[in-house]
Parts: sequence; C-alpha cells; structure tokens
Amino acid sequence: MENKNEELRETVTLILKAERFEVEKQKLISKSQYFAALLSANYLECNQTEHIINYDISQISLQDFINWVHNDKIDISTIHYDINEFDRLLVLLELSVLFAVDNLIEDVIDRLERYYMSPKYVINIWLISQDLNINVLRDLSLAVCLDRFDELPSSSIYELSRENFLKLLGNINIRSTESYLFHITHEWMNHHCDFTIPMDILKNKEIKVLHSIISCESSDVINSKQFIHCWDGNDFFELISFKYPKDITDRSTGKNILTGMQIIARGYNLYLCGGEFGIGSGRFNKNVWRYSLISKKWFLETVMPVERRHMVTVFLKNKLMLVGGVGRYRQKLQSIDIYDVHTGLWTSGKKMDSWEFTTVPEHYVFDEKLIIYKYQILSSTILDHLIAMPRK
Repeated sequence: MENKNEELRETVTLILKAERFEVEKQKLISKSQYFAALLSANYLECNQTEHIINYDISQISLQDFINWVHNDKIDISTIHYDINEFDRLLVLLELSVLFAVDNLIEDVIDRLERYYMSPKYVINIWLISQDLNINVLRDLSLAVCLDRFDELPSSSIYELSRENFLKLLGNINIRSTESYLFHITHEWMNHHCDFTIPMDILKNKEIKVLHSIISCESSDVINSKQFIHCWDGNDFFELISFKYPKDITDRSTGKNILTGMQIIARGYNLYLCGGEFGIGSGRFNKNVWRYSLISKKWFLETVMPVERRHMVTVFLKNKLMLVGGVGRYRQKLQSIDIYDVHTGLWTSGKKMDSWEFTTVPEHYVFDEKLIIYKYQILSSTILDHLIAMPRK
C-alpha cells in the first residue's frame, strides 16, 4: 500500500532556464495529452525525472500552469480585473493549447467569458482565439465586438489586419451607425494606406432576428430539456436544446414549481428572470440567469432589486426592463426595474400609476419603445352608446 501511495505521489521536475519546478507526475499525465505522450513508454524520456522546457515561457506563467495541475483551479486573482491579470490568463490559455489540456482551456474560457468580455479586452481575446483556433472563444468575442463596436478602442480597430477589419465591418450583426462605420473605415484606410475597402458593405446594416419559441416534451417543464425552435422566414428548425440552471431545478420540486418566470433573448444570450416557487409560497427566484447559446453555459448575471413574477420582460437596446407583475404577498407591482447588461447596474423607471396586472399582458417593442396593450371592461350602457349606429 505504501509503494502504491509513493507511486501516486511520484514527481517530475520541469526545468525552465535556471529554475526547477516539481510537479506530481500522475496529475500531469492525466491532465495533459502533451506530457502523457512525453512520459509514456513510447518515448526514451519516459523514465527520466527531469524535463527541460524549451519554450519561451515566463516563470510565473509556468507556475500558474502547475498550480492548476495540482489544484484544478486557476489561481490568478480576479480582484482587480486589470491588464496584468488579463495577460496572465491569455498566456495560460496559450500554455493550455501548447500542452493540450482540454479542461484548462475550458476553465480559462469560462474565466474570460465571466469577467473580461468588455470593449477594453475583447479585441485581444478575438485575435488570440483565432491564432489558437479556439472556436467557442472566437465566436464569443466576435459577438461582443459586433454588439459593442462603438465602444471598442479605435486604436485597436486601426491595428486590425484587412481580413479581420472586414470580418467586423462586413458582418450584418454589427451594432453601429452608418456614419460611424464610414468614419472608422476612412481612419483605418489612412492608417494602412489601403484604400481598397468596398464602401458598399457599410450600408443597409440590419441585424438578423430569428423568431423563436421555447418548448419541452414533458409535463415537468422545469426539470425537462428545453428546445428552441426558430423561423427564419423560410424554414422552421431546432436551434439548440438546454436545461434550466441547477439552482432552479433543485428548488423547483413537488408543488413548488417555478411559476411566472420570464425568459428573454438578446443576441446570443437567454436571460431567465424572476418567478415564484409555487404561487403564494413567498419563495421567489430573485436571480437573473444568463445562458450563452455559444458556450452553452448558465451564468448568474445579477440579482433583481425586487422579487416579481408574471412581469413584462423586454430588452430596449442593452437595457433589460422588468415591468409590473406580482411581488411578495401577492402584491400587484407598479414599479419598473431596468438593468444595463453592459454596465451591470440597476436603475428604477417611473411607476405605472393606477395600472396593475397579474398575468403578462400583450406587449411588443417598436422603435425602441415598449408598447403594452391595455383594455378596460366597459359597462353595458357605455357599450350601447359606443356601438349605436346613426339612422338614415
């Protein structure tokens, strides 16, 4: 038994320049395809206890990698979300590809998606994901570049290659004004002395919207797989399937099924908001959960200021609006909470005086305005007056 434990704790020494780093051999082999091959019986080096790292890697980056191997978690701090932490994450991503560590690639992508998909960093993420051929990260970062194009550092845009510049400017889903696109294009052409960008690709940009429905194949709606079906004007097709976050399914049991929650889509994300675990129970879901259709993961986006169910839920640009509905003690709410998905900040809208509802009314968004259909039950005498036809 002692020999077995000693074998499990066997270490190898990685030598980087003059520094030596000890790593548990079995953990290294089990997590890295690169080292699994290097230390396998097929290689002469398999019995060696020391291996020289002949790559241009900083000591802190190799230590970050070793820490993850030993602890299964990224030790890089996210206290400041500054450029130093960001750069260390990108180097760790490069090492995860170099040493073929799939789980580490996934962990770094998760960290980047949670904390660094902002205009300040996203172009760099997009470029390195293309270089490393990490498709999920490439698509995530491209989507953010298109969504927040007007906020991207212009200096970073001007440094893009012609190919990458056209990938952004030529995409129909870019959110920007035509005048700004013309300005950026002229500046890019002057910067590169390349005046061959076809200006017609900047005109008539219209974001492609897919009309969709969410359905499931079971009466146990919350705990079943959900399917998103879309209509693109020609075909009706299944886009993706997903399950609700574990926090929701764990709390939604028996008679306490989550009821009155709302799901709204923006870009490549779904947002699940509110609801009550059994009408009248007083147990509300205050969390706003975000599901990425690209990475296929749920993220806790934020916490609602006020518990509510059966509210109107829409997006106006980058603002998530929660309007009315029912709160604690079955109180009919007239309040409006507004969440900015770009800044992560909540604000309050003007209350709807003398208007309440307990089921979601008909509504739609037009010209960046929320329009809610309101009707009033009229007395029979008023109705008779309204429909009376003049006699000839």
